[in-house]
This record gives sequence, structure tokens and C-alpha cells, in this order.
Amino acid sequence: MKKRKALNSAEAFPIVARYLKGDLLPHEVYRQEGWSDNQFYYWRKRYEKKYPTAEEPTAPSSEFHPIEIKNTDQAQSTHPDEMAHIELEYPNGVILRIGRALSDSRILSLIKLY
Repeated sequence: MKKRKALNSAEAFPIVARYLKGDLLPHEVYRQEGWSDNQFYYWRKRYEKKYPTAEEPTAPSSEFHPIEIKNTDQAQSTHPDEMAHIELEYPNGVILRIGRALSDSRILSLIKLY
């Protein structure tokens, strides 16, 4: 395996800054740059230490978010295999689709993942 050239802050910081200002996920950035996940998080930590005004990730909100219930012909079915699916779209773009009847506790555990 070919050994990589060591990075310095002049090379790494612009990449970290681009990540912090953009909407890419960490793995998308470090894969594009050919970095390992350890390298990415190491340089992000150094960047945030040097530039503490960088925006910190916020804690998930515990406030209520409204839901929209769409009525379809499928929703009237009582057979579990024919029941309408549940689809949740989170603010970060993740979509959770539940296509068959599940217990309330299982649905709750899936919802809490994001």
C-alpha cells in the first residue's frame, strides 16, 4: 500500500472550512479528499480549536414538529399486508418508510434513531 503524504494545517483547514460551510456529510468530504475518517475528525478538531467561532452543532430540538396525514384509498384497508405505509421525512433529509404493521414500541424506536 502506498504511504500518503502527511498533511499540514494549510492543506487541511480549507477542506474542513468547506465542510463546515457546506451541506455535505463528513464521510462525503473525507472520501472525496481520500482521507480516512480519523484524519477528517483529527483536522476538524484542530480547526475548531484554532477557530472557536466556527458554528457548533446544535443539540436536537425537543419541540413538537407538526405532521401531515395524507388520506389514501389504501388507508381504509384492515388487512395488514394492504395497510398504507408510514413515511416520515426528517429535517436532515432522512426518510423513514414503514411498509407493514409494526408494534408501537418498534415504530417509536425507529423514530428516535434520527
